[in-house]
Amino acid sequence: MELKLVMNKDAVQGKVNELIESKAQRDELAGRVGVLEKVKGLLLLPNMEFATNRQIAEFYEVPVKTIQKIYTRHIAEIREDGYTTMTGKMLAENLATDMMSTAKVTREKGHILIEFDGMATQIPYSTIGLYPKRAILRIGMLLRDSEVAREVRTQLLNIEEKVSKEVKVAEINNELELQMELARALMNGDVQAVALVNAKIIEYKNRHIAKVEAKLNEVTEERDSLGEKVSAFIESDEVYTFGEVAEGIDGLSAQALREFLQVHGVLGHKSRGEVYRPIGKYKGLGWFSIQTRVAKWSGVMFTNTYITTKGRMEIAEFYKKVQAQEMSA
Repeated sequence: MELKLVMNKDAVQGKVNELIESKAQRDELAGRVGVLEKVKGLLLLPNMEFATNRQIAEFYEVPVKTIQKIYTRHIAEIREDGYTTMTGKMLAENLATDMMSTAKVTREKGHILIEFDGMATQIPYSTIGLYPKRAILRIGMLLRDSEVAREVRTQLLNIEEKVSKEVKVAEINNELELQMELARALMNGDVQAVALVNAKIIEYKNRHIAKVEAKLNEVTEERDSLGEKVSAFIESDEVYTFGEVAEGIDGLSAQALREFLQVHGVLGHKSRGEVYRPIGKYKGLGWFSIQTRVAKWSGVMFTNTYITTKGRMEIAEFYKKVQAQEMSA
């Protein structure tokens, strides 16, 4: 008996939407990084399993700002995948002193040029975000308007569907065998065999119910765990420079972000020798942290205003809200 499992267009679209909208589904597939190379050659930084915003934008054939927006909206998720930051200057120094690296590093005005394997990429001297393959794949699951991302999702769904079909066919065959066994017992008038097969069918169905309940418990636990992670992330002591936060907000510079916050009454103007401080109702929101540190190389103490994890997320939302209001005005 031949069994055909057909997935219609609506079902396919439903699965695509699930990838875009469901973190649980993305988490399940985020480890299948081999899909990236199947779809298109992915250029990573030399001797590193990381790519920059620019490299990811080139891979998915979208503007850099689009990648930055995805990062801002899903910051906790992408950081869980291993996202990190480093200054372009430090990255260039590491490559220049790496005896195993064949990359050519050229310091140019305003950026650093890295050439390797017949390819070239530019990075700024300031802090840059570095994404591992897992995060790059996750971005592909989140991007809506990218042909490359659509192909990535198709490949992921093909893999999932192949595994799913194999499981479904095996389950259907098991159920058919039990039904045929029951039919034979009924035709033979074997009451004992009928009772035995019925017991097998009940056990089979109970096993499926247990699987569904286990999956429901798993999803509930995942939801609770995710809530705890997000809370811990927001409440963490980690702080960021204005440049690090600005990078994820429409590609702003640190200065542009400071000016935006000053114009909209979040930060005050500083006098010489002072630091930027929140003003008005923004004093108590926990967006900023003023810290005194010791310079690594000179040993000189300095005081700066940093942005907290809570501030990073809420400032990005505040910026989007202001932009939307200005566009609709």
